[in-house]
Amino acid sequence: TNASFGGATTADCHLDGIIVNPTLYLDDELVIDRGTFVA
Repeated sequence: TNASFGGATTADCHLDGIIVNPTLYLDDELVIDRGTFVA
């Protein structure tokens, strides 16, 4: 939700979580491989 600072999005619930050992590609380039930065 961002209504508290002027936005239009509201939500009844907000949950945060942790992803263990993520793999992330940005623009088809590997940036994080199983939790380790490679780029």
